[in-house]
Amino acid sequence: VLAAPDPVVAHAAVQSVVARQPVKETFAALDAAKTPASVRRGLLRALQSWHRSDVGDGLVQRLGRESDAARRQGLLTALCRLHHVDGPWKGDSWGTRPDTRGPYYQPEAWEGTARIAAALTARLGKAEAGAAAHLGREFARHRIPAGDALDTLLARAASEASLLPAVAGQLAEAEEIPAKAVPLLVRAAEAAETPDAARAQAVIALTKTVDPGAWRAVLRALPKVQSTKSENNLAEKAANAFRNAPKLDQVHGVFETVAAEAEGPASALAEAAVLRLASRKVGAPEARAAANASLDAGWSQPKRRLQILKAAAQIGDASRAAAFVTALDDPDPAISKTARETIGRLKIDPDRFRAEAKAAKVGDLPVEEVLAQVLKTSGAATRGGQLFGQIGCNGCHTVKADEPLKGPYLGTIATVYKRRELAEAILLPSKTLAQGFVANHFELKDGTEVDGGVVREAADAVTVRTIAAVEQTLPVSQITRREKQQRSLMPEGLAAGLTVRELASVLEYLDRLPTASK
Repeated sequence: VLAAPDPVVAHAAVQSVVARQPVKETFAALDAAKTPASVRRGLLRALQSWHRSDVGDGLVQRLGRESDAARRQGLLTALCRLHHVDGPWKGDSWGTRPDTRGPYYQPEAWEGTARIAAALTARLGKAEAGAAAHLGREFARHRIPAGDALDTLLARAASEASLLPAVAGQLAEAEEIPAKAVPLLVRAAEAAETPDAARAQAVIALTKTVDPGAWRAVLRALPKVQSTKSENNLAEKAANAFRNAPKLDQVHGVFETVAAEAEGPASALAEAAVLRLASRKVGAPEARAAANASLDAGWSQPKRRLQILKAAAQIGDASRAAAFVTALDDPDPAISKTARETIGRLKIDPDRFRAEAKAAKVGDLPVEEVLAQVLKTSGAATRGGQLFGQIGCNGCHTVKADEPLKGPYLGTIATVYKRRELAEAILLPSKTLAQGFVANHFELKDGTEVDGGVVREAADAVTVRTIAAVEQTLPVSQITRREKQQRSLMPEGLAAGLTVRELASVLEYLDRLPTASK
């Protein structure tokens, strides 16, 4: 029955064995030479559910004498699952944004953890490349602290290139990347022989660093990743990791330098990053100012001007629409042609834009007057989508169900709020606070204070997204005070530079999102 083709029947059979805990009989069946592989999988699923010393010791002993590679992998996976036990729930951990990584919510050590960890690390040190790669992936999947095992994997990968995919796979899931891993990840990202999935994972890992060399490698490797179809949407995940990297502001100089070279896909990608940094309303003001200065300087150079126009069209950035309109009359025919294409793709009406540029701005009008006008003003959804990114809304909000959640999800917001309420939420963000996204104030033992919205609640740590769109993980043991504040993380004045018609366009964009997602 453990090998039943119906997964429900097979699962029920495993749970029946788990409930009875016949350890000796289960090990005897596992040791039998004629036991089919499908039955072995069920037996191991039962064994990995029993956090008992005799089970852990039995699996370690069998691992030491097992010569069959496939059977050894099953034992390693079972031991990885037994490495932790789920700690008792204390009643104060789960919030509106719980930790869903699994396999345990609150992984804790038990009496068998030390021996299991030692056995796994020892196996990693002498395993052949394929087995080491499998074990590296299992460590990441089961959230086992890398520790000495990671050191072993990194040391071996330095001389065994076949282990680079395992390094990339493990560190793609890590929150922090050790400095000594960066050169290996750069090799994995750039080597021609690296599998597509591993290249994508290496890029994901490198976006978590502030190493300039790492980011140059990302700029060179990501175009290759985007041209492939990696498994599990890894290519899209790599692109999202690049766009949403929490440390993007800290490496803005890399993007400005590579963009200024105006040579090939890496420069085009860097240009897109510079445009995003320049138009963001959140984040480090120094990075925003440097990005704008880079664009201003680049606009005076024909080659760079062409690159900026193409990058803006590719990412849908109309933040420099005024300059794009002037480029229509550029003496260089290639630039004027690209300007027409960019303006067409961004759906910028030059005449209407020139008129709107002279119109009164929202920030210059009383809120009530803006609300009254915007309710009777028509807007363009396409332009609204551009402005949604231009004023920084996409830094903290997602509109697609398959995107990683940041702040309040807006994909169906128009089905919940009426047009006036949406306008008020933009103009007066603290008037109505979305549950789970209230600003939280944290004080730590070292005197540090952090304000932000809670992105993820784990038993041992809280991940906070600050107003600068940067994620910080705060160990629960270091938090001395936590309090909710009756204000929104969304800053006031985001729409101050828009005209009433442009604000109406943003509302039209939000209003059409539920329909667009069907």
